[in-house]
Amino acid sequence: MESWQDYLLKLRDIGNIGDVSPNLELLQTELIEVINSENGIVFTAGNGGSASTAEHFSADLSQMRKRVKTNCKSICLNSSVSLNSALANDLSYSETLQYIFESLINESSMLITFSASGNSENIYRLHRLAKERGLSAWAFLGFDGGRALEIVKDRNILFTTTIGSYGLVENLHLSATHFLVDGLVDHFRNNT
Repeated sequence: MESWQDYLLKLRDIGNIGDVSPNLELLQTELIEVINSENGIVFTAGNGGSASTAEHFSADLSQMRKRVKTNCKSICLNSSVSLNSALANDLSYSETLQYIFESLINESSMLITFSASGNSENIYRLHRLAKERGLSAWAFLGFDGGRALEIVKDRNILFTTTIGSYGLVENLHLSATHFLVDGLVDHFRNNT
């Protein structure tokens, strides 16, 4: 078993492998545009542990009004357990998020997903639908980016790790969302 210090060094080293700063800046710019648009909605989704990251990020975005008097509409597609389980039973698990997303989106919607492997069929389907509708769609990925990297070539936050390093990837994804929210708070505090 590695020490706590070794684990933290591993997180730091992964963060240094590929500079995700340009993509985080672009994502933040797009988030500002969606927040400022009249009907903008930020949809989030994830699979497994990444679903909790999606829900956490959506909750942080939804609290913007409390923090800086700027309203941000955000919905995590994983949040309704009863709806997700009903659709998984009636359709299939891989169709649940897509079905919910399709019923709620508008032309000002934005999609942000989280997947360590990038190979989840439900996440891939969401991105395919967003692309068909011409919506901005981003994926937080790990490992080698997986299948999702094909569809989100320019719009991804990829932390390259060895396959199976779920905890490391999920920690980095959550840290990156906190960085984004702090940046949004600073932006709206200084520009309103």
